[in-house]
Amino acid sequence: MGYVAAVKFHRLDMPRYYRYAGDVEIDDFYLCEDLENSIERVGYIAALESRCDCQLQRQELPRILREARPDEIVQWRQTKDREDEYLRICREKVRKHGLEMKVTLCRIDKKNNKIVFNFTADQRVDFRELVRDLAGALRSRIELWQIGVRDEAKLIDGVDVCGNQICCASWMRKFDPVTIKHARDQDIMRAPAKLAGLCGRLRCCLTFEHNSYLNGAAEKKETAAEKQRAQDDDGQSPQDEEEVEQTAAND
Repeated sequence: MGYVAAVKFHRLDMPRYYRYAGDVEIDDFYLCEDLENSIERVGYIAALESRCDCQLQRQELPRILREARPDEIVQWRQTKDREDEYLRICREKVRKHGLEMKVTLCRIDKKNNKIVFNFTADQRVDFRELVRDLAGALRSRIELWQIGVRDEAKLIDGVDVCGNQICCASWMRKFDPVTIKHARDQDIMRAPAKLAGLCGRLRCCLTFEHNSYLNGAAEKKETAAEKQRAQDDDGQSPQDEEEVEQTAAND
């Protein structure tokens, strides 16, 4: 049994898991390997999670290199403050241009020297003028990425009716399709509005036990079919058996 560190590089990011040597503390900042981008990044430890030995041997996890220096922590926090300020500016520009869109998140991509904004919208939005306005105000390359309402809920986070943190923000890595059929197969008879999560779509948890319900229904159907075949082999139907039993009782 061992432990891995769940590291976040942004407060709205899903955690990434790292190996570490020595003692580490939750909420402290560390310099970590980023194998995807071949760079080193500063992040903070959100949690320490246990793993069995077989999991640790099977997973090739990156390493926590060292504790972050005070100047690196200050720079990390300054970057987040700048992102909050850029998000405020972008929302003001959206209102100025009268665009029907909701800007959710801002990220500063230092490696590619650009600022990325995520937004949701009910329909296609022509934001070319907005991009030019933002590029002039922020003096940087601007990208706007449209995301769905489920992705927005994942970024914003929250607590659902079960009392737990929403799954998409805590551990889910991808979204599976959810339909009202998932509820019907589990004999959940409610209006779709009552089955909706914080995103306004059907809750992802409707898929978690769906296969178990389908397997149970299939086994029940197979058991009934086997019982029917056994009765057919005996040459008697359930009604015939009842008549025989009744005759014996009368005698």
